[in-house]
Order: sequence, then structure tokens, then C-alpha cells
Amino acid sequence: MKTICMDELLEVVGSNKKYQIMVTLLLFIIGVSCEVGFIGVPVMETSPIVIYTDENGTQFKQIINYSICKLNYTILESESKSSWALDYNMFCDKFKISILGSLLCIGGIFGSAFLQYLKLKGPMFALFFSCMILTCSTFLLISNDITYLYWANFFAGVSNIMCFMLRINIMTEITGPKYRSYFNNIVLSSSIFSTILIYYLFDNKVNWRIIYFGNAIIVLITSLCFRQLTVENFRYYYTNKDYKRMIESLRYISKFNSKEKNPQLEAEIKKFQDKIDKENKKTKQRKY
Repeated sequence: MKTICMDELLEVVGSNKKYQIMVTLLLFIIGVSCEVGFIGVPVMETSPIVIYTDENGTQFKQIINYSICKLNYTILESESKSSWALDYNMFCDKFKISILGSLLCIGGIFGSAFLQYLKLKGPMFALFFSCMILTCSTFLLISNDITYLYWANFFAGVSNIMCFMLRINIMTEITGPKYRSYFNNIVLSSSIFSTILIYYLFDNKVNWRIIYFGNAIIVLITSLCFRQLTVENFRYYYTNKDYKRMIESLRYISKFNSKEKNPQLEAEIKKFQDKIDKENKKTKQRKY
């Protein structure tokens, strides 16, 4: 009997049911939190408000720029917004400010290339979870040392681009062709909410450490939920001819979607079980 294609098999276990909705929700929350760190970099470069006196003795109050840096000025911390530029005293250093954004972009390029290599070696869901742990570590371990801030920006670029690409791949694999674009659009809309969130918190002068620490906790909790509630997609096991785990993945998704009693599913599982039995038989024959 001919085995149906993977998209047809997905329809049998459910392609737009509770499992897909749950994964979409988790990826959306993770996306919002991860992208706050990425989108927030330009905000973190915002200079403080200062009072200064020009050559004519006139006093002004405004956001500091490089020309004011040459004058005598006083920082108004109570009126300035919390940022890296203020905390690390880099607002008058063009190199330090520019290197932050550059490292973020370099990290993104490296992460994209590294992900293409990793996808050939390991399961996608496990890669995604590892990426989330990297994101949490980046957010949680930011210290007062500016050298670490540079490294944090680099790894934020690495993890964010990997998170972005893996979310698309995961949703593409667990949803059917008919609903794929809808689920992907929901997941990718997280960047809009990230932008709104970071600018709202920034305008309300929330300390940037609280923002990053809070996002790290959210990523950690949702990542653990993702790890606990999802299974590696059966397509991966099928490609690697690991039919035993493929059956386990199919049964888990079908049970989550309340479709475990589908006769067609049992018929397809029997075909893969027959393949397992044949492989076991061949293995025993080789031993003897």
C-alpha cells in the first residue's frame, strides 16, 4: 500500500486544531519578547537630556549631541530616559554607539549562516529551544562591563535571527497549505507588538535592565512550556527514517487535536510499523 504524502498525513492528525493554535500562541509570545531586545537597540542608544551654557552665556536644555559634548553640561537624570548610552556613559563616543548596532547586524549574519549548518545536523524543535536558552542568557547576564554589552549585542543578533527563521520553519511544518499563511502571519506580527511595547516602556522611563530581565523571564517560561508541550515534527523523523519516533509524534499531535481515533491514522501508522518490523528483521538476520 502506498503511503500518503506528509501534508496529507498532517491533515489526518489535524493541521489547524488545538496543537497548532497552542504552538502559534507560544511562538508569538516568544517572538514579542525576543524582538524587544533586537528592536530596542536604537532606543538604548538614546542620549540623556542635559543643561548647558553656550559661548554667549545662554542656558539651554535638550538631548545632548556631539557638539554639546565639547561644552560644560549637567545631565538631568530625572528627565532622561533609561538607556545604555546613559548608563555606560557612551553618548559622547561615536565609536561605542556605532559598534553596538554593527555587532547586532554581524550577529544576525552569523546566526543565519550558523542556522543553515545546524538545520542539516539536528531536529528543528531542539534547535529552537537551544536558541531560546541563548536569548535568556544574553538578557539575564548583562553586567556593568561594557565589553559584555558588546558580546550581548552580538549574541542577541545571533539568537534573534535564528528565532525568527525557526519560527517560520516550525509553523510551515506543522500547518497545512490551506492555513499556513494565516498562522505564519500571526506569529510574525509579534514584531509589531514588540515595537509598541518597547517604545511604551521607554517613554514611561522604565529602567532598561527591568525591561530586559522581564523579557528574559518571559522567554524562559514560554520556552519551557514549548519544550514540555510540543514534540519534534514527524517530518524530521520521516526524513531520518526514525519511524518509531515518527509514530510517537503522530500519536501525540493527533491526541492533542482529539483525532487519535481516526481509522485513517491507524492505517498509516500500521504501514510505518511494518517498516519498523522489516528493519528489525533485517537487523536480526545480519547478527546471525
